[in-house]
Parts: sequence; structure tokens; C-alpha cells
Amino acid sequence: MSRRSIHPKSSFILKPACAAVLLAFGVHAAANPNGGAVVSGSASFNTVGNTLTVTNTPGAIINWQDFSINSNEITHFAQQSASSAVLNRVITNNPSVILGTLSSNGRVFLVNAGGIVFGAGSTVDVGGLVATTLNLSDANFLAGNNNFTHVPSAQSISNAGNITAQTGGEVYLIATSVENSGIINAPNGEILLVAGNSVQLVNSLQPNQRVSITAPAGAVTNVGQLIASAGSLGLFGAMVKNSGRVSADSAILQGGKIVFKASERSEIAGVVSANGVTGGAIQVLGNQVGVMDGAHISANGMQGGGTILVGGDYQGANAAIPNAQATYVAATASISANATQAGNGGKVIVWGDNTTRAFGHVSATGGAQSGNGGLIETSGHFLDVAGIQVDASASNGASGTWLLDPLNVTIQAAPAIDTGGAFSAANPSVWTPSATGSTILNTTIETALNQGTNVTITTTGAGIELGDIVVNAPINKVGTPPATLTLQATNGIYVHAPISSFGQLNLDFNAGAGGIYLTANVDTGGGTFTSVGAVSIDPAATLTLNSNNTFNNLWVGGILAGTGTQTIAALGTLGVGSGGQLNAAGIINNGTFTLNGGATGSTVLNNTGNVIVSAGAKLTLTGGNSTAGTFSNNGDLVFSGVGYSITQTILNQAGNLSIAPGVTVTLPSFTNTGTLSGSGTYILSDFVIQAPPTLGTLTNSGIIAPSSATGNATLSITGNLILNPSSQVNLDINSILVGSYDALNVSGTADLNGTLNVYGVGAPTLYNAVITSGGLTGAFATIAGPHIVSTAAYNATNVNLTIITNNIAALSNLNYWVGTAGNSDWATASNWSLGAVPTALSNVYISPDAGLVTISSGTQFANSVQSDAGLNLQAGSLTLAADSQVFSFTQAAPPSQFQAPTAAGGTLNFSSSSIPTTFSSATNMLLDGAINSTAPLVLQAGNNLTLNSFANLNSTATTGNAFTLQANTNNAGSAGGALGLYSASITTQGGAASLLNNQGGVFLNGAMLNTQGIGLVQVHSGIAVDLYNLQPLNTGTFQITTPGAVMVGGNGGGSFVPPLKNTSTFLTTTQNAIEIAAGSITFGNGVGAEAVSGGISLGATAGAIELDNGDAGASYQALAGDINIISQTGNIDALGGANLTAQNITLSAAGTVNLYGYTLGNVKATGTAAIYTGAGLSNLVGGNFNSISANYLVVSANGVVVLDTIASNLSILNSSNTTINNTGPLTSAVMTSSTGNIVLNNVGAATLVNLDAPQGSV
Repeated sequence: MSRRSIHPKSSFILKPACAAVLLAFGVHAAANPNGGAVVSGSASFNTVGNTLTVTNTPGAIINWQDFSINSNEITHFAQQSASSAVLNRVITNNPSVILGTLSSNGRVFLVNAGGIVFGAGSTVDVGGLVATTLNLSDANFLAGNNNFTHVPSAQSISNAGNITAQTGGEVYLIATSVENSGIINAPNGEILLVAGNSVQLVNSLQPNQRVSITAPAGAVTNVGQLIASAGSLGLFGAMVKNSGRVSADSAILQGGKIVFKASERSEIAGVVSANGVTGGAIQVLGNQVGVMDGAHISANGMQGGGTILVGGDYQGANAAIPNAQATYVAATASISANATQAGNGGKVIVWGDNTTRAFGHVSATGGAQSGNGGLIETSGHFLDVAGIQVDASASNGASGTWLLDPLNVTIQAAPAIDTGGAFSAANPSVWTPSATGSTILNTTIETALNQGTNVTITTTGAGIELGDIVVNAPINKVGTPPATLTLQATNGIYVHAPISSFGQLNLDFNAGAGGIYLTANVDTGGGTFTSVGAVSIDPAATLTLNSNNTFNNLWVGGILAGTGTQTIAALGTLGVGSGGQLNAAGIINNGTFTLNGGATGSTVLNNTGNVIVSAGAKLTLTGGNSTAGTFSNNGDLVFSGVGYSITQTILNQAGNLSIAPGVTVTLPSFTNTGTLSGSGTYILSDFVIQAPPTLGTLTNSGIIAPSSATGNATLSITGNLILNPSSQVNLDINSILVGSYDALNVSGTADLNGTLNVYGVGAPTLYNAVITSGGLTGAFATIAGPHIVSTAAYNATNVNLTIITNNIAALSNLNYWVGTAGNSDWATASNWSLGAVPTALSNVYISPDAGLVTISSGTQFANSVQSDAGLNLQAGSLTLAADSQVFSFTQAAPPSQFQAPTAAGGTLNFSSSSIPTTFSSATNMLLDGAINSTAPLVLQAGNNLTLNSFANLNSTATTGNAFTLQANTNNAGSAGGALGLYSASITTQGGAASLLNNQGGVFLNGAMLNTQGIGLVQVHSGIAVDLYNLQPLNTGTFQITTPGAVMVGGNGGGSFVPPLKNTSTFLTTTQNAIEIAAGSITFGNGVGAEAVSGGISLGATAGAIELDNGDAGASYQALAGDINIISQTGNIDALGGANLTAQNITLSAAGTVNLYGYTLGNVKATGTAAIYTGAGLSNLVGGNFNSISANYLVVSANGVVVLDTIASNLSILNSSNTTINNTGPLTSAVMTSSTGNIVLNNVGAATLVNLDAPQGSV
């Protein structure tokens, strides 16, 4: 190994800065390092020409006498890998002067307390470089601890050369002071310039905490270039200055991280950038922070802006970020965290605990293609932003926010001089605030709002400053983009100058105990006005709001105008003083709303929309007037001011409305669904919508109770009174409360679909209480004393009127309905203003004078109802709830029918427990809706009993006779009316149903009978039964008895004529049997019968049985039972080719059994087929009967047996024996007995064709 010593006469040129450093060191520039001694690990030294090569093991430590490199020399450390490291320690006082080339494929540590200079033209190309004039112990180095301790008289580090670390590598320059005028490059790595007497590098995720300086020392200055593409850069010291370029940009990655952190002052000029696909993070921190003239700080990103913190984080509240006491941004400086293409703008914070002076250009814009604006904050207890340019706009997204957060702040026009403190002479000059607070130019705010940037001004209050915001200069937004101005004051907000907007300006005022005072006009231009804290409008001011807004507490001394809906929050208060006006399109009150008129002027509620008083809220009107709009009350509405007037207003009342004595409320229209009380006067007067004038209307769906305990109330309606079905008007007349008399005056038409209740213990003279100049229609209920009130007391003529009277003392007495000859409605008495009556009435009697009574609401009765008039159940339901009920109608004069319910949807409910209920009419009964019963129900009609298509009888009875329908109860011994079900239905849960008409016919036309397959359905007629289009039966046994005819498939027209051809009619039951016992039985053309799980029994006592009276070929099937068809006196005619199918089939006739027709017919029995005739068996006419098929066939006839015709042969197919007993001639058909014998016992002549018994005998 050879060494080269320093040559005093060697000549090289130094830059002035380097020369100054060398002069300070007092030494000459030297050659390659010499005097090396290995103290840890191993290393070899080889010098070839001007190149020194050191080959070392990882972690080698070499002590040098001198470590310098001349301009024409090269020192190279050959290491195992990029992660290997070698520590070079200079143990003399000779400084290290690097003028040539230092290279290594690994990391090089250089420790020299005497100072380190990288001169102009020098090159450092290493895996990583740590150069320090502090001490790094061998133990810390070997342990990987970057703990640099104090060295007395430690010198500085200066770089004027070009230092490059490999990708991901680091360059650390650590000394008592550090200066860079060259180029340092660590792509995707880390560059740290640290000035201190004791420094520790910690592994922290917070960039500003990467370096811990326990003994601050000198300055860190950069006038050159520091480049760490997508990496991290940090400058730490007592003083940090930059006038060069600091870059962590990346074209393909997120921008890197840059930290300037000084214990005293950070001054940033030049260019600082962390731009990338998304912006990086930049922090400029210190006790005093200045962004100087010409500085450009950017963290822009193509897909989103980054974060730039100058002097602190958001509102100074991040404990991990130290706050500056004073922060300065020069007028020519710019700070940007923009999204350049897409994405949201970033965050820019300019913070100073005491003073912030920000005059430059600050932006956090959204992307040009998409994205929202970002957040900009310029805050300080004293804040001066005169001339600042702020931009948080977004071309294709929502605007961002500009936040200002001083102590007290005054918004005013440009002052001649700065006020509220003094500036220091230092650079940046520090503002020391006095008690007068900060000033913000109104033009600065206007500029930001016009761009669409949201502006937020927040005060915090400290010392003698309360944290007020005072607007002393006009703020006029003229820009088109919507924007929001937020004033958030610790104490109060005082607007003494107008605020207006050409476009949408949203105002968000958040005040503390000082509240919000508007002494000048405010117009949001269609924007919202959101407030926290009490809002007061001065008498000289107008607040114009054309949007919907919410107030907690609002006091209007001036004018609240606009087209929006204003909401008072829950537990809030709205007050309008004397002379104040509310000119709103709508008001929603969730709290307390009071209009206080006084001697100085009335309050005006000029509402063009809707005033809504929510449930639980209260609106008190003590004076003034309202000239338009609609009141909707769901809470408490109190009229308490003498002479209060509401005109041209609609009042929709659903809560509690009270009128104080002496108050007159004049309304053109009033709708009530709640409770009205008080002893004032309600006047619904004439009003004009369009000429001619229209009368006012009171529409009531709730309760009107104008009576009080001591006073008199008048409900005066110059228009019409409409009481809806659920409504009540309660009047106290001749009350037990002495001196309490109410009056109702209606000059228009009173349409009483609801209830007018008159309370009193005596017989009231209603002439003094009800005055009508128009007609009186509908239900009119009154509670009277122990006697019946006549109609004469009402002074009502030629009107339809019904009175319900109730004996309160003796509930067992009858309740009488009396009335004129006109028709009447029935309504239910309910609660009264000063008492209550039973909800269920006693026995009810309806007098003949009532005419046809219409039941229009649900009513419960205790025992029974008897009517001498007709009764019509219309809307609602009628329920009889007790046992032993009798519901009867005895009137014979027209209208001579009970009609219940109608198709309008009325329902009749019988709900006794088990005792049968009798529902009877002396004349006709017409059912046209639903009747529900929980126990046996008997429906009796003196004449006709008719169920039309809307009639549905439903019973929950599971046993017994659920329904009994009986017609002609008053026509004993003579023919009378009919019992008809015309597309009606009867449904039980298993109970039986009986349809009885001893003196008339029974018509089942399209009826549906459903007893869940269990209950018996019995039909009996004294004349005849007509079944037409009967729906499939889901019953037990379906039984028909009549001495007359049963016609299945009749014409359904209510007259008994021979059945018509009707293939849609089919008598079928899903379960059990069909039993018909009649004089004669006729099934129409194409009409069949089917019993799914039972048999079919047809018995005729006085005539023939005709099956398929035509040519349609109908079917008669007992799928799980037998068919028994017996005609005691006549024939059995299976015409039209009828098909009979069952287990066993018996055809027995006193006359002839005729099996013939125009289509093919069949008799199929899985068991025995027996045919008994008194006159013969014939297949002659038509000759198309096809086959008789059975397991065993017996034919017995006393006449001619013809089983064959010219047209075709009848096939008899039996699996067992076939026996034919006949006293007359026999003409056989083809007979086949597959396993048995064929036996012919024939007295007369026999003609035999094709007899076949392959396993038996003939």
C-alpha cells in the first residue's frame, strides 16, 4: 500500500464560499486520505496512481490522520453491498476537504470535528452518505443508532459540489451549522441537513419529528439544490433558510415530504415543491415563520392536492405540529396545493398563535376535470390578510373553504394605516396585537366569494378580547358560483353594513353568548341562512331569505322577508316586537313563537305560504295581524291579544287552539282536526278570492269546544259549516255551570256529517243556540234530559233531522230516534266538552217518522235494535256486541226493505259469544255487502230475502248452524217472496248453513257456499229450487229438499222454466255428498254433477229424473262414493249421452230407464252396476249410448230390454258376472265378461249378439 501526503504547493481553485471555510479552518487542501488504522472489522488500502481503493468488511471502522481528496484524485470504498457501511473517523484537527471524487457502492460515514467541505467541482457518488462534525461513537455506529453527541469546538459542514446517493439512499449532513450551495440528489431517498450540538435521528412516522435536536446550534442554509424525487427532505436548526430549490417531485408517484423546522426562525424563499400524481406534504415550522418574496411552495397533484402547513396545522390544534407565534407570507409569494387534472384540492394552513400576516397568493383548487376545492386557513389572534389572493374554487365540483381565525375581527374597507398592533423591525416583521383585534378587508372576502371559494372567519377570544366579529364594510358577492360565508364567533356577530349577493350566497352565522345582531340589510340572493345563537333584527334592518332556513332563537324588530320557509328549532324562540314584520313564504315552529304588538306599532305576520306549529310547540299571537297564507297548527296556538286579527288566511287546526276573552279571530277559512277552546269569538267572514265574493267556510274534522267554565263563547260563521264524519262541535247550553252559555250562528248551509253535541241537564231550547238561514242536513245529535225531545224545539222545518236522546240517569231506558218524514243519518255520541256519555248505548228504537235511516258511522249497542223505519248501512260498520240480541225491522210502508251493507263498503258485525242472534225484517231484506258473525245468526225476511253480488256472509262458527236464511216468515200458508243468492257468498269455519223458504222458491244464481268441507248445507223450498252457475261447493253434505222441481242449470232469472243449455253450470262439491230429494229433478243440457269424496243421491217423488236434458254429454261422478238415482213414480232419462262414474251405481225407476242420446254415453262402476226398471230398459232413441262397465252388473226389468240399435252396439264390459233378469223381450248388445259368467233370465223372446265369457259360461 502506498500513501500520498498533502502537498502544500498543490494548486486548485476554490469557490469563494469554500475558500472562506478553509481560511476559517486555517489549513490547506490535502490529497487522498492517509494515516488510516482499522479499529473494527477489516480493510485493505491500495493506491494506484491518483486513486485510493479501500476494500472493507461491513461495519468496518477506520481512524484516519487526514481525510481529504484533491481535485484530481479519487477515493473509492469497495463494499459487499449497498447496505454495507464503513465509518471513517478523523482523529486529528485537520478538516476534511473533498475536492475530487468520493465513491462507493455502499454507505460511507465521515466523522470529523474539524469540519467538512465538499468543494466546487467535487463529486460524491455513494450508496449513502453521513457526514458529521459531531461525535458518532463506535458502539452507536455498530448498533445502527444515529445518535450524534456534542463535541466542543465542532466545526460546520459546507457543500458546493455534487452529492448523489443511490436510489433509496440517504444523505445526512449534521454539524453545528450546515450550508449547501451545490447539488444533493437522493432519488426516492432521504436528505437531511441538521444544525445542532446534539442530534438524534429517530424512526418516526411524523416527518417533523425525524430529527431530535437536544442542543440547538447554528443555521441550516440552502442556496443550492436539494432533490429527493418522491423521497423525504428535512432542514433542521435554530435558523433555517432557503433561497434555492428543494424538490420532492415525482412524475409517477405521490410527491414526497419536505420539512423546514427551526427552533427560532424559518425563512423560505426560492422554490419548494412536492408535486406528483397526488401532492406531497410540506411543513414550514418555527417560532417565527416567513414565506418570503418570490417564494413558490407547491404540493400539486394531477389527481389531488397535497398538504402544506406554514406555522401550524388546522386551527393550531395538532399537538404533533408546533405552532408559530408569528407567521408571514409575502405579497409576491405563492402557496398551492392544487389538483391539476382530477381530484380534490389539498389543504393549506397559514397559522400564527399571536400574529398572522398573509398577503400572497394561496390556492387549493379542484381538478379541471373533476373534484372539489380544498381547505385554506389563514389564522392568528391578530390577522392581517390585506390584499391576499385566495382560491379554493373548483371548475367541476364544489368550492372549497377559506377559514380565518383571529381573536376579535373587524371587516372593513381598506384602512389608511394598519391598526391593532405594531410590527417588529425583523424580517419577517412580527405583529404584536393590542386589544383592538384584527382587520380584514371586505374586498378580500368579496374576491374569494366571487370565485366560489367558501370563506370562514372564526374568533377564539382571549384576555380582554371576547372574540367578536364586526362587519363594518359592505360585502357584495357578484360572482355566479355559489359560495358560503361562515362567521363563527366566540362571543357575538354584529352586522352593521349590508351583505348582499347577485348569486347564491349561503350565510352560516355561529355566535356564542353575544348573539347575532343585524342592524343592516342582509340578502342571501337565494342562499341559506343558518344560525347558532339568538338572532336579532334591528328595526332599521331587513333580512331577506328566499330559501328554507332554521333558527334557534330569532327576534324580529325590523323585517324578515323572502320566499323561503323559516323554521324555529325545537326549544327555540321566535319573537316579533312592536312594528316588526314577518313576510315569509312559510314558517315552521318547533319551539315558542310570540308576536308582541304594542303601543308603538302592530306586528305583521305577512305569510304567503304556510305557518306550521309542530306538535309540542307553541305560537302565541298577542297583537298585530296576518295578511296572507296558511296556518297549520299541530301544537298550541294561542290568540291572546285584544283586537288581534288574521285576514286572508287559511287556518288548518290539528292541535290545541285557545282564544282569550275579548279576542276576536276573523278567518276566511278554518279547518279543524284538533281541539278548539276558549271564550273568545270566532268569526269566519266574507273574503274575496275573485269577484264576486265567496263566503268563508269552517270545515271541522276534530273537536270544537268553545265553552269555558265561566264565560260565553260564540262560533259565528257567515259562510258554511261542514262537519266531517269524525268531527264534533260541543256547545254548553243551560249547563250545570252557572253563567256558561255558548252560541252557534250559521248564516250559510250547515252540512252535518259529524256530530253537534249540546250539553245540558234540562231540555234545551235550541232555537237560541242554533240559528240557520240555510238548510240543515246530515246527523244532528243532542244529549237531553230524562225525557224525549220533540223536533219542535229545533225550529227547523222542511229539513232532514235525526235526534238521539239518552237518559244518562237510567241507561236501561230506550234510546229513541225520531224525526221528520225525510231521510236521516245516524252518528255516534262521544265525549263532550265538560263531561262524557257512555260509548255504548242501550236498547234502541227507531220510530216510523224517521223515514229511511242511514247508518254512517260505527256504533256499539248493549242489547237490541228495533226499527219501525227502513235502515240503510252505508259507510262504516255497525256492531252488536252483547248476547241475546234482537235486531228487527217492522215497518211495512215504503221503503219496505233493510239494505245492509251497500257496495260503498259498510259492514254489519254480530259478535255475540254463542247465543244465536236473530236479524229480522217484517218486509223485504236486501243484503249487498259484508256481514260478519262470531255466533249463530238467523236472517229472517217477511217477504223476499235477497243477497246480491256484494253480499258476503262470514262466520267464525266451527260447529252448529252458523247461518240460517229464511224468507216468507209472514206468508204462512200462501205463496210469497223468494230466497235468492245472486253471486253472493256464504263462508263459515265449519258451521252449517240453512237456506229455507217454505212458501216460495230458492234461487242460487252464481252463489258460493264454503263451510270448509265440514258443515252441512241444507236448501229447502216449498215450491222449487233453481241452481244456475253455482260455484264449486266446499261443504259437507249438500242437501236439497222440495216437493216441487229441482232444476240444475235453470235460467237464473227468478222464474222456474226448463233448464237451458249451459255447459258452464256444473254442480260440484269438493267433499262429501250431494243429496237432492224433490218432486222432479232436471239437469240441463250439458249440466253435470261431481262429488269428490262422497256420493250423489237423486230422489224424485212425483216426477222423472232427467240427466243431461240435451245433447252435451254431461258427466256425473262420485269419485269416492256411490251414485243412487231413484224415481219413485217416473222415468230415469240419461239423455244426451250422459256419463256416470262411481264405485257403485244404482238406477231405479218406476218407469223406464232410458240410456240413449245424441252423443256417446257411458256407465262406469268400479263395483256393482244395478239397473232396476218397472217398465223396461231402452237404448233406442239416438242409439249412441256407448258402454256399461262394472265389476258386477245386474239388470232387472219388467218391460222390453233393448240394448242394441241399428246405429251402433252397446258394449257391456264386466270383469265378473253379468246377470239380466227380464220379463219381456231382450235385444242384447255386445257382452263381455272377462272372468265370470253371463246369465240371461229372460221370459220373452231374446235376440243375442256377441256374448263372450272366456273364463266362464253363458
